Amino acid sequence: MTTTAPPRAVLLTGATGSLGGRICADLASQTDATVHCLVRAKGGSTAADRLRARLDHPDLQPVPDERLITVPADILQPDLGLTPGRLDELAQTIEGIFHCAAKVHLAKSYEELEAANVGGTRALIALAEHRRALTARPVPFHYISTLGTFVNCRAVGIDALDETAIPTRQTAGRMGYPQTKAAAEEVLRAAAARGTINLTVYRPGLVLADSRSGNTSQSDLLLPLLTACAALGAYPSEAIYGPVEAADVVSRSIVRLSLRDDAPGRTFHLVRPDPVRVLDAVDAMIRAGHRLTILPPDVWWRQVQEHSSKGRPLPLARMSEFGKFLIAHDTEHQVPWMRSGATWSALTDDWPEPDPLDSAYFDRMITALHAAGTLPPPA
Repeated sequence: MTTTAPPRAVLLTGATGSLGGRICADLASQTDATVHCLVRAKGGSTAADRLRARLDHPDLQPVPDERLITVPADILQPDLGLTPGRLDELAQTIEGIFHCAAKVHLAKSYEELEAANVGGTRALIALAEHRRALTARPVPFHYISTLGTFVNCRAVGIDALDETAIPTRQTAGRMGYPQTKAAAEEVLRAAAARGTINLTVYRPGLVLADSRSGNTSQSDLLLPLLTACAALGAYPSEAIYGPVEAADVVSRSIVRLSLRDDAPGRTFHLVRPDPVRVLDAVDAMIRAGHRLTILPPDVWWRQVQEHSSKGRPLPLARMSEFGKFLIAHDTEHQVPWMRSGATWSALTDDWPEPDPLDSAYFDRMITALHAAGTLPPPA
């Protein structure tokens, strides 16, 4: 692999989030860059406390304080809410932007999420434009998107796609969140065409538990399925063979790929080459002692809705359309095959393949969920 000169300073958004915190730690461990973290908070100490609370996690490599600079800011405000002098300083210092921040809500409309997910991206493009005006150089811009932008591809006649595919509102379907991510990619491609940024796009699929510890976060989209199975004492007979990857592998891959000299202009799909059977996690629940009966997907989904209407709502019910895609509810809710061959070739030319997402992996995940109290232990 040929790498570019590593950046001396980068800007990262979303560092207090699940994936963003991992990217922050991996930037510190894989590069010598100082990481400027945009954190939404009222004061510097509050922002720094939020960031440190996220990074002090047993799954993450320790990040020395001298490698971190907390930037209290708000991507929804003009100039990120920074003073002109601070904005100039930041623009001239950073040698890369990693945009991981997003408002993730699978039941909200495009209009409800557009300001954060599209408007926030425009605000960072404005920072890149300001940097170019000051330095005459475009900035490498690393955007963390999602393969959810293609969830509706089968409905528009696309059964499989690779890293060259371009998402649209149509491929994203009816859900607002993937629609906003597709729109953000569009405005970024326009900025790249103007020469404002050197764009690299990373599209994770389902980001699952840490491959080593089995620990996961509340943003793991598989959790609502597992907690619903435990609550109902049943699981659906069908579920997607999905585009998935362990959280730590996603994060390490983003940082590693960002250092390639051919990264600008490319898109990477951060999922295993072969789809993973989501019900493997349910099998691990059964091995751990959960007694679960099997139901057809439509019957099981109806039970989720009925359970939620009785005053104990299940998180899966609030995920609306995505829940139906997760269990392959019907012919209208079938995800396409999202290929990642070019990404894996770029990763593994001098990097060993990560551990398999096999039964032992899912056993670690269920054990960790029990230990954390996130998933109730079997009766």
